Amino acid sequence: MPTVGARKQKHVPQRTCIVCGKKAAKGEFMRVVATTGNAVQIDETGKLPGRGAYVCKDVHEAPGQIKKSRIEYALRTKMEDDDWARLVTVMR
Repeated sequence: MPTVGARKQKHVPQRTCIVCGKKAAKGEFMRVVATTGNAVQIDETGKLPGRGAYVCKDVHEAPGQIKKSRIEYALRTKMEDDDWARLVTVMR
């Protein structure tokens, strides 16, 4: 039974980075989303519709770890080369 005056902690959603596997609060990651038109982009607001995956904001420190196939698998889509080039540019 909770004590009187004790505040209940608010739930913080946890997410996993698809590059390194780190688990942390949702706000510590950037969201990559595959939109309904099969375009892949960075979701700055975290609210775009479509299948999303999370990547560490400091992924630019390990650029060799970013794999196109891993992101395609997580988003369940195939990426065009120009989408991939744009995504890597934004992540770095």
